[in-house]
Amino acid sequence: MRTLSLAVLAMLAAGALRLAVAPPRLAPLATLDDAVRPREGPRHEGAALEIGVDASALGHEFLGFGLGIHPSDVTSGLLAELRPRFVRMEVGPEWNHLARKIPTGCDPYAMDRYIAEQFDADSPERLSGARWAFKVLESLGAKVILVNFELPWHWLAKDDPMRTLEDARVEDWARFWVSLLLFLKQHGMVPFAVELANEPDGHWNGHVPPDRYARLVALVRAELDRRGVGQVRLLGPGLAYLRREDDARRYVGALGEAGARAVWGWSTHAWDEVDYPRARVEFADGVWRPLLDAVASLPARPMLVTEYATEVTTYRGVDYASPRAGVSPCASDTPEYAVRVLANSLVHANRGAGALVLYRLADHDWHRTRWGLVRRPADGAGERPLAELVRMVWPRIPDGARLVRAPPLGRDDPVVWAAWRAGSRLVFVAANATDDDAAAIVRIRGLVAPRIDDAELYGPRGRERFCVEDCSGECWGFRVRLAAHSASIWVVTDGP
Repeated sequence: MRTLSLAVLAMLAAGALRLAVAPPRLAPLATLDDAVRPREGPRHEGAALEIGVDASALGHEFLGFGLGIHPSDVTSGLLAELRPRFVRMEVGPEWNHLARKIPTGCDPYAMDRYIAEQFDADSPERLSGARWAFKVLESLGAKVILVNFELPWHWLAKDDPMRTLEDARVEDWARFWVSLLLFLKQHGMVPFAVELANEPDGHWNGHVPPDRYARLVALVRAELDRRGVGQVRLLGPGLAYLRREDDARRYVGALGEAGARAVWGWSTHAWDEVDYPRARVEFADGVWRPLLDAVASLPARPMLVTEYATEVTTYRGVDYASPRAGVSPCASDTPEYAVRVLANSLVHANRGAGALVLYRLADHDWHRTRWGLVRRPADGAGERPLAELVRMVWPRIPDGARLVRAPPLGRDDPVVWAAWRAGSRLVFVAANATDDDAAAIVRIRGLVAPRIDDAELYGPRGRERFCVEDCSGECWGFRVRLAAHSASIWVVTDGP
């Protein structure tokens, strides 16, 4: 594997570059079929890819990165080091395994009593552990997105392969959520936001059809406001896939303008690669179109990807086991997987994600799957390669940054990039998630007196720092060679 070489070009001739940055247009969905097939022969040959970055063309605000966690993960040194802006977690007992089931058809105050009596039912330290977790997360500056991963089993339709939430139980589930959030607030725990159903489009946690989901949102929003928990935001619909059948249009359409006012932000997961273990990165780019089209006519809201990584498991011609297969080692133990997750992150950010919540911080021995940045104790408890790449990128993205507008990926683009700008600081991140080395010329305009303060790469040998010559002028650039399955980051400051 070749290492990355970086040579700063002489300042480009003034006026020699003309960059036109238009709002991104996504590829037609029909082209995605090509993106799931491996390419034959070398992907790119000849001249270097030209990357034009207009630092004055700013898009949406980036709210930050996040991690899925278990409340016990708050003791993790990696969590303290990364200081994610968001964490997504579940608190409380495993409600479906309690001897006393969640009551059906009760009034709000009976549900309040049930929550208070049962929160510690399976462990005397549930409440104290949850309070400690919220306290630590607050000290880290992490906003909590709360979720219950499973719907109550006794409220799901019998003999239904989709395990659908019964229509008559929508009010009960809304009542449960409000009582739970009220109980948490009474004990000093107020999450930033909640997702009312985890992947309601699927059957694995219980299915909530679009019309019932819209009723759930309306009921919870009204009751939270009525009962004094109005500061808790709602995120939704939290579908498993960006492009699966017509789900984005159906769920967002059922919410309508009233639902759009009830939710603080649009949330989604991004597991579309699950059926395409060899999909190229442009596949992740194209699947955004249905959700973006669905929300286009509704009031603007932040977009959050609250669960993602990558389902691609073939690298350098080797088929690895999926992290969901329950075996070790697997794809997530490879540096190639780490770079692909970063490439997906850059795509999601460019397409509109204001927050990216990676799944997940750590595996535990009760987990079957192997998605964590940290392996479970039975697998040695060490960090996976992705942890080091996250360390390289996340701390360098400034608070309050906005995404620089980037065009959609083309079929022959070997390098995925995204750039964030906050004031005088520009952070440019690039990833080559292909099996071939790539060359690119990065040309940046819209800065007055730029200098590169920091540059680092991630490759098969881990992280390496670079000394980079200062540059100045309105338009300047640098040439870069990115080895196969590597990534790099540059931090640029504009001004004296």
